[in-house]
Amino acid sequence: MKIVWGNPAGVVDQWWFGLWGFRRRDTQRGRVDLIISGRGLTLWLAGAVVAAYVGAATVWYNWQTSRRYSFVTYTDALLLPVRRAEIREAQGRALIEEGLEDLDNKRWSDAAMKLRSGLERAPHHWRARLALARFNLLINQRAKALQLLTEDLAYGYPGREYLEFLFGLCSNGEDYDRIIQVCDRFEKMAKADGAWLLRMRLQALLDSGRAKDVLKLAAPEGETAGDVQREAQVLALIQLNRGAEAARILAEWRRRPDARPGQVLPLEVRVARLTGRFDDMARAQAELQALAPNEPRNYLGAVTENLAAGREAEAERALQDYFFRFGSSPQNLLLMATELMKTRSLPLLRLCVEEAAAHSFADLRFRFLLAQRQMELGDLTGARATLAALEPMMPQASLADTGIYQWLRGTVAAALLPDAGLQSEIAEQFRGRMMPASLYRQTAETLLAAGRTETAARILDYAKTTYPDNPVLGGLRERTDVILEAERRRAAAAVPVVQPVKVTNEKEFFDQLEIAAHHDRWTEAGQQVRDLRLAKPAWLPGREPDLMEWEMRIAARTADLPALLGTARLFLNGDARRADRALRLAVELRGEGVQEMAATLLREVLARSPDFKPALRLKAAWQPQPGT
Repeated sequence: MKIVWGNPAGVVDQWWFGLWGFRRRDTQRGRVDLIISGRGLTLWLAGAVVAAYVGAATVWYNWQTSRRYSFVTYTDALLLPVRRAEIREAQGRALIEEGLEDLDNKRWSDAAMKLRSGLERAPHHWRARLALARFNLLINQRAKALQLLTEDLAYGYPGREYLEFLFGLCSNGEDYDRIIQVCDRFEKMAKADGAWLLRMRLQALLDSGRAKDVLKLAAPEGETAGDVQREAQVLALIQLNRGAEAARILAEWRRRPDARPGQVLPLEVRVARLTGRFDDMARAQAELQALAPNEPRNYLGAVTENLAAGREAEAERALQDYFFRFGSSPQNLLLMATELMKTRSLPLLRLCVEEAAAHSFADLRFRFLLAQRQMELGDLTGARATLAALEPMMPQASLADTGIYQWLRGTVAAALLPDAGLQSEIAEQFRGRMMPASLYRQTAETLLAAGRTETAARILDYAKTTYPDNPVLGGLRERTDVILEAERRRAAAAVPVVQPVKVTNEKEFFDQLEIAAHHDRWTEAGQQVRDLRLAKPAWLPGREPDLMEWEMRIAARTADLPALLGTARLFLNGDARRADRALRLAVELRGEGVQEMAATLLREVLARSPDFKPALRLKAAWQPQPGT
């Protein structure tokens, strides 16, 4: 055998497949040499490698295209070593399409997993970011949703739908600075949506109370100013109480041939009220109503602006006129009630609610608005009565209405009564849930006004997990800390210090507990009891029932439910005298507003002695049967 590179002349007469051939070395003896072509072998090996590579690429391509979605091309498969980035992005897009399909089919966990994996490979896919952000919002992960929506904005303009969702999320959290920053980034880049972005930016500045910044941003008056800028200028001047300047801009605006009366007249009504020109206000209002007599929104200003000017009689006449024109529609009455919520006129809001009741409109939102306004104005008793009238209707209420009712009822009850159970109930409504920032703020302000500072602090702590950068909620939490510290100092100065327990004198020990209870120093009383049990004085076994009764009282007043249950079950041993003492304690607790703990103690007595007649009578008194 011999290997040659080419085919030297006369070496082989015939090559097989260009790879080998034979040469007769000895014609007499018939000896033959095998000649192998090195060049042919190389070409065959190269061809085999190419064929194997193409085959492997084909198999891989077929595997990729066997999925529900595939954006990998055959060219990508052949050029895989140099197109890894493009292929990775194509695979990400396929995962995203599968995830979006899973979302439509409500396969939530699969959808979320695929969308996350897809975004790792194709991070600039706006639809995927929007879909995953919506999913995170549904599972109370607002911070993740916000991060998803904002972390890739540097790549380019994501489109109006995307930003509308982002701006709505920011508005719920009163995060106006973020809206302003995003609008500033894309206002010049997105020419088609430039006017909309400018309007959103100006509105965010107005909502955040930055009227002076609006005046700086809005275009100069005259030909270069558009309607969006002019309207923003007027609204900013109204915010700054500069009515004369606003009136001048409106006068120039109205003289323009392209001015739209439907946009100018509502502003004229507001500016005329601000400057005290009530005849001009009435004229502008009449023009606005004549412009579209069947549009209820054109009649709102006649009520709200007269109220703002202190002209309550004129406002009531305008409200009655609104009832005459539009009172047969629950949507129109709800529109007016919502506007009246923005004023401080409880009587007119009540008239609107009564008008809805006169038409037998069953929409619970009318009563919710009334109760909310009563709560905001400090009429907690009135709010409780309004909500009590709704209780029979709640079993048939929608999930959303039930949530509003529970929030209003819980806030009002916690503000009215210091019961530890009520305080925990309203605070727990906010634990682990995502609610609008305004709801946290309103609840905390109501509780602070009622002196429930610790509960307000708990709710604001929950708010911080959802809205960590909200300046309003942060400032309210700081104010709450100041109030708490002041309350602690006043309590320390006004209440005599409970002396350490003297374990050698049982009378003095129980006197110290009475002093602590009289001044609501239940934490210190609990410490006294714990110190006594550690000391184990000789007289303790004889006073064990008395001490356990005090332990139940302290547990109830500190809202320590596990301690109350544990002590009560040890205390109740089947003895009627102990059961009677527990019932007297339950009555005492209920009389002091600790209703939940009192009911718990009664249940423990009945669990230990189901036929104990005093307990059964007390249960009947506290929980009367329906119809009695």
